[in-house]
Amino acid sequence: MGILYLTEPGTQLNYNGGRVIATLSGVEQIQLPLSHVEGVVVSTGVHLTEAVTAQFLDSAVPVTYISSRGKYFGHLETSKAVNIERQIKQFEWLRHPSFRLDLSRKVIDAKVRNSFVVVREFARHHPDVEVDSYGREIRMLRQRIAQTQNIAVLLGIEGHAAKLHFERLNQLIKPEFRFAGRTRHPPKDPFNSMLSYGYTLLLHDFNTALRVHGLHPYLGFLHEPRNGHPSLASDMMELWRPVLVDAFVVHLANRNTFHISDFETTSEGGVYLNKDASKTFVTRYEERVKRTKQGRGEATEFSYRLTIENQVRDLVRAIESEDPTQYQPYLLS
Repeated sequence: MGILYLTEPGTQLNYNGGRVIATLSGVEQIQLPLSHVEGVVVSTGVHLTEAVTAQFLDSAVPVTYISSRGKYFGHLETSKAVNIERQIKQFEWLRHPSFRLDLSRKVIDAKVRNSFVVVREFARHHPDVEVDSYGREIRMLRQRIAQTQNIAVLLGIEGHAAKLHFERLNQLIKPEFRFAGRTRHPPKDPFNSMLSYGYTLLLHDFNTALRVHGLHPYLGFLHEPRNGHPSLASDMMELWRPVLVDAFVVHLANRNTFHISDFETTSEGGVYLNKDASKTFVTRYEERVKRTKQGRGEATEFSYRLTIENQVRDLVRAIESEDPTQYQPYLLS
């Protein structure tokens, strides 16, 4: 079971006899049972036949469309995953001031904490990187998060914490991947390019999980809704950015997975992974989210993707019980 990533232009995906079959220039690339496909990510230049599209819709398999540079375009949606009663309650409670504030504080606090843990763990191998003062700043920011009664203020605190986080990450990577702060639309350097691509894949994971569980991904509690943007998916992925993308990209940068020659610069100044490097990135990301591990005090192993599913289930329980304490954010130990 897993996500099927189709990134090679000219690829065609078809359906025959209960199996999905990807071909390129008439040559079969992959074949697997439809029942093994949890979701599909389709990049520019890939064609899904009418037969396989119909099967995905009938089986409620989520399909996400992205550009070759990792920009999110949209989703193929089936009516089978829509739970209108749940969405009515979602619209009611995710706009309820105190409910919304409670969830927002939890998410921002968890993101700030997880960001610090990521930096602290990498800094163990970089004794020249000082983290004590960073830790003190984070503790003060978390105190402010616990006390604030305003979501706009929360977002301001999160922005300041993110700036501190990326400043420290920049000290923990090889010199050729150093960057001058977070840039996007377009990313201006290789490190930011990998971050942006990773965030798009993470957005897909949450967008998919929310739809599967009958929630509307476009109405959130932290980010204000805007046309064309899945705000709830953005809300839910915030605390996972440092866990699943930032730490992952630091590993890639420091372990020679990519070199500067693996990136292309556009006439607009955007920097992006080239075609072959994009395939490698997607493969490594999927390995990361599917990898099982045993948490402290846990009897069973879990994967990050399963934990994402459980986080969405927690949110559903919080909405349906009208109790924000039912949602507990994922915290790195």
